[in-house]
Amino acid sequence: MRKKRKGAFWEDRYHSTAVETEQHLLRCPVYIDCNMVRAGVVAHPSELPFCGYNEIQMPKKKSVLIDYQKLAKLTGFASYSTFRETHNELVNESVTNRTCGRQPG
Repeated sequence: MRKKRKGAFWEDRYHSTAVETEQHLLRCPVYIDCNMVRAGVVAHPSELPFCGYNEIQMPKKKSVLIDYQKLAKLTGFASYSTFRETHNELVNESVTNRTCGRQPG
């Protein structure tokens, strides 16, 4: 083991995945947003004060971390508002149907 590092990130639980399609990229933030739902910390990602879900749903004007227009374009949407609506629907669907885990494909 290089540098004798331990923990989930350094050991077998961490796996990198290539994002190859617009649909796959769209699903990535949904998966991440549902982490705390899967862990049983919250019922919905919107309950977390600092999270990607709230950053996407209520874009900041200062200290912006996300290039909103680029994200919309990379995921195949013509506008950020359409991306935001779809993201919200996918998160709500995952939470409601308890399908917050990894999706095949």
